[in-house]
Amino acid sequence: MRKFLHSYSDSELTALLLEEDEVFAKNVFAELYGRFERRIYAYCLRVTGCRDDAGDITQDTFIKFYHVARKRHITHPSSYLLITARNKCLNFNRDRTSYEPLFEHTIIEESLHSTFEQRDLLAMISKALPLLDFDRLEAFVLRYWSGLDYKEMAEVCGESINVMRTRVWRAKERLKEILAPFIHEINNL
Repeated sequence: MRKFLHSYSDSELTALLLEEDEVFAKNVFAELYGRFERRIYAYCLRVTGCRDDAGDITQDTFIKFYHVARKRHITHPSSYLLITARNKCLNFNRDRTSYEPLFEHTIIEESLHSTFEQRDLLAMISKALPLLDFDRLEAFVLRYWSGLDYKEMAEVCGESINVMRTRVWRAKERLKEILAPFIHEINNL
């Protein structure tokens, strides 16, 4: 069954979710889940910095998606899922208690394969990410880890392309400020 569903586009699959057959709908959902779960989880992980929280938000995102998609056609499931995950992350950050997020070292290693020096720099960036405000953090993650272009970022965040460009630029500038002493120290070795 999955091999058969693999040939459908994302939009065609979401149209199939409207079918009344519950078993068929669950197979269609499993196909969509397989296509998007890693991307949504990676976004949530980078924004929250915690595997458990990212997993919970990812699951909540897909549960909401399933319930909505069973009632109405979602033409762009990728965008819908990312927007839903974003909103859930915003709610999570708003409701979070006073504990500091733990940005796990493996975030970088899971997403990029690079030289030793690049891995060190990326690990430092990962540790500096919690120091950014949410808007800049999100823009940086969407651009550099999720690989979205500015138009897609603007759609997900409900902002203009120029606002997203500015947020990415400000995120990079802030990261440079934060990491400058460490980079200087490394260069003096």
